[in-house]
Amino acid sequence: MSFAADLKSLGLSDKEAAVYMAALGLGPSTVLRISRRAQVARATTYLVLESLAKQGLITKYEEAGKILFVADNPHQLKILLERREKEFQESEDRLENLLPKLMAFVQSSDDRPLVKYYSGVEGLKAIRTEMTMSSKPGDVWRNLSPFDPMRKQLGDEEFLYVKPRRAKSIKSRTIFTTTSPELKKVTLENAAKQLVERRFINPKRYTSTSGFTVFPGKVGIGTFSDNVGGVIIESESVAQMMTELFDAVWESLK
Repeated sequence: MSFAADLKSLGLSDKEAAVYMAALGLGPSTVLRISRRAQVARATTYLVLESLAKQGLITKYEEAGKILFVADNPHQLKILLERREKEFQESEDRLENLLPKLMAFVQSSDDRPLVKYYSGVEGLKAIRTEMTMSSKPGDVWRNLSPFDPMRKQLGDEEFLYVKPRRAKSIKSRTIFTTTSPELKKVTLENAAKQLVERRFINPKRYTSTSGFTVFPGKVGIGTFSDNVGGVIIESESVAQMMTELFDAVWESLK
């Protein structure tokens, strides 16, 4: 009867399971006998037996000048599992203590940018979600938005993020471009109702199909044609640079 699958579910490897079962069935035996029963190479069997001995599943001793190995009581498997569970819990606790330190290291004084990539239309929506989650009431977003390609990719969903932004009382400044006189008019007229300030830039001056949003400590960049998707750059210095660049353009559009 084979219990290999059951033993592997307890964390033993294929060879460990095979060698342990062979040793359990043979009783005190040499490496050669165990390797033949387990159908594992002799040299490998020796290494596996040493590993099992460290786990408390095999005992090694000398008798009449020969080195013999014997499987310990199967109840040792329960002790092994309990020990591994304890080690796992300890590792989990260490990780919980380590995570804040790792995050602090990522956001340390050298301010190395952390870049996260997002693919496709769903990626663009994920960027919008992170913008809302990362912001608090009173924060101001700075957007440079090419409305025509954005609406082509997102349709009416482009404006879905307005509700959660307004619900959190997040303000917004938007520089936008469009070739539609009607959309330009509606966009400017509705600004006050949506906690936003908007200024129009002539599409002849801004022809890119990409846009960006600066929000607390981060910059989200979206591409709305060709390889649709975007990135979020997490960096205070990059966010500050893009804020100052945006504000300079904003003032020029008065």
